[in-house]
Amino acid sequence: MVYELWQDDIKEKSLPCSQPFRLEDILTSEVETTQWASEGLPGDELSIQNGILTTRSSRFPLCIDPQMQAITWIKKKEGKELEGKVKTFKDSDFLKKLELAITYGGPFLFENLDEYIDPVIDPVLNKQLVPNESGKLCITLGENEIEWDESFRLYMTSKVSNPSYGPEVGGRTSIINYSVTQQGLQAQLLNVTVRHERLDLEERREELIKDMSQNKALLKKLEDTLMHELSNATGNILDNEELINTLEETKLKATEIAEKLEKAQETAEEIDVVRSRYTPAAKRGAVLFFVMDSLSAILNMYEYSLAAFLTVFDGSLAKSKKDSNLDVRLRNIIEALTFNVYNYTCLGLFEKHKLMFSFQMTIKLLEADGKLNRKQLDFFLKGNLSLEKSDRQKPYDWIPDQGWEDLVQLAEQHKDMKPSTDIKAKDVEEVHPLATILDSVEKNEKAWKEYYNFEAPEDEKLPEDLTYRLNIFEQLLLLRCFRVDRVTVGVTKYVIEKMSEKYVLPPVLDYSRIYDQKKTNNLNSQKLAVEFVTYPPPTHRIRQNQTYPKKKKSERARESERARATVRARARSRREKMKRTRSATKAVQQKEQDAESQRARAPPPSPRLEDLRFLSLFTGLGSLEYGLLVRGVLCVAVCEREPKLELYAANQAKERTGHDPVRLGDTGKPWRPEGDLPSFSLVSAGPPCTNITPRGDCSGAAGFESGLVHDVFKFIDYSTEKNERGPKFLVLENVAGATTHPRNFFSKAPPKVWEDGECTCHDEWRCWVSVVAHEVEKRGWAGWAYR
Repeated sequence: MVYELWQDDIKEKSLPCSQPFRLEDILTSEVETTQWASEGLPGDELSIQNGILTTRSSRFPLCIDPQMQAITWIKKKEGKELEGKVKTFKDSDFLKKLELAITYGGPFLFENLDEYIDPVIDPVLNKQLVPNESGKLCITLGENEIEWDESFRLYMTSKVSNPSYGPEVGGRTSIINYSVTQQGLQAQLLNVTVRHERLDLEERREELIKDMSQNKALLKKLEDTLMHELSNATGNILDNEELINTLEETKLKATEIAEKLEKAQETAEEIDVVRSRYTPAAKRGAVLFFVMDSLSAILNMYEYSLAAFLTVFDGSLAKSKKDSNLDVRLRNIIEALTFNVYNYTCLGLFEKHKLMFSFQMTIKLLEADGKLNRKQLDFFLKGNLSLEKSDRQKPYDWIPDQGWEDLVQLAEQHKDMKPSTDIKAKDVEEVHPLATILDSVEKNEKAWKEYYNFEAPEDEKLPEDLTYRLNIFEQLLLLRCFRVDRVTVGVTKYVIEKMSEKYVLPPVLDYSRIYDQKKTNNLNSQKLAVEFVTYPPPTHRIRQNQTYPKKKKSERARESERARATVRARARSRREKMKRTRSATKAVQQKEQDAESQRARAPPPSPRLEDLRFLSLFTGLGSLEYGLLVRGVLCVAVCEREPKLELYAANQAKERTGHDPVRLGDTGKPWRPEGDLPSFSLVSAGPPCTNITPRGDCSGAAGFESGLVHDVFKFIDYSTEKNERGPKFLVLENVAGATTHPRNFFSKAPPKVWEDGECTCHDEWRCWVSVVAHEVEKRGWAGWAYR
């Protein structure tokens, strides 16, 4: 308001005003702000304004301080005067200590306030002062009347990032938001970076700031002394030799200090030039912290302190690869910092939020570098929000209604937008290709319908060479309009393109690393607890119960009895199952002992032409081939979609297949394993049932997870091609009940190929029959039996 309205009004009236005009220069001095900076207050404009409000406001300050910058500055600023005067409302002696501070003057600090302020201090906040019989100002605090000292200063701080204080609190206090700004945090991280990389330079800068602060304070004192001497001089000034000598000495000292300040300013500018070369690392750190801080909008449990982030930042500086070349060194710091922040944050996120965090981190980094169009991002997040349908009618029925409305909005948005420069095409067009997207869809229905019907359109080329005329984010906008169901996969591909593949593969939970991290963060030698949160929490059950109408006591009793009966039945079933398992184990052990005795008595076996070897595909924990492993059958290779499954000891492979887990899921794309596969006689496969079970997304064997069944046959084809013959046996994990569900994911009637073969699988258990039969029929295999 001051800069936009008041200053313009001053200029219109031709009133003299210093340029550039800064309100801070009127309310404080450079000497004071330099002193604040040496005490820990960030030097950005907002922080200085907060410092002015804290020290100059007529009401006592209530500081919103989630990163604890205000409380750190206040404690350093007040120093020893504040010792023993830092309390909370939970302390039993806070009222007594407050009375002493009010009576004898000095600072007093209430820390860690929540949204409740004890009304006992209302007279202090309202400054309800009344004179006593001797004329001194007094205040009633509780039941006591105490004298008021004018030097009393009250501070209040709260770590709650977004508190809801009522208007009565705002009327009695001066609420000041000390939340860290990106500019202020960047300056702090630059100090940390330079201190780590160039300690001599940072120490020199700090010493220079201290000297400049002292010299400016001394210069101000000399100016005040000079004015005092002149104002108190009597008679003719020229006849007052003592005054003239004092003026000469003051002038010499002032000139000397001014020269020191000028040299110090030149030195400070030289130091700032060197320090500015480390700005990219500090800027990256500031952006990443605000990405972490924004996660609380997704779930209020995702709260990250500045202290925790600084620990990650320091660790990245220490562990990143050293290099004498500064540009290479900065690149190493930035890469290590980005990946460390990703790993650190993902450990505290639920699985469904990890890709969201990766995407948020990607767009914020691109936006900070000026490589992201904000209007396009808003469209991607919101789409067409208009409640009225567009005048342009949808040309074809296969286009989704909302998708067409989004296309209309997309075309309208890009009419006046210049084409992107980060595209694969050599020549940049005058009109943005998305501005004419509606005409393109109407004139080229066949190509666009083919794109719409692709199983994985994000991997296919767009019609009319738009793949080369649009950047990857603009292609993502089109995917959102036509196939919103593939946006998640498209976002994954976008993050891989802009960052790398490791930013879509969250870290595996490693308890030893968490323990080491806990010890690193334990700076105060305190006992820190590590909390593990399982999902889903029982909170949603509690909320559901709160919304249910109250039931009759008899009905609740019946439900309780049914629940107890169910628990007893399950316990009984588990006991019986354990008995059967123990009996079966004893029988197997006895059978093995008998077989061992028989083998000991039998003559040596004749040499075998080939030992049985098997390939494990997508079997997870490995329970499918457990019988093979305990019998000593060799597992020659393993392929898993999820890297964390590599940790499981069940898969004891001698070799690994080098597969890209993302490409492996895109079953509609031509695909081969990387490298040669060793020969094997048996394939053990357990494709996930995510897309075919009743809780799946109904995409069936075309889904991202369950579609891995097609890759099983690709392995077989590849092995046949490389080794001149394929495996003899295929063991495929089944899923119960997939065809009996009302959605009927697969046909119950077996294809014609099974009429002459042996099929002992009952309809209600048949899950992969249709897929396997199709693959067998396509390859012309004969003599295969499905069991």
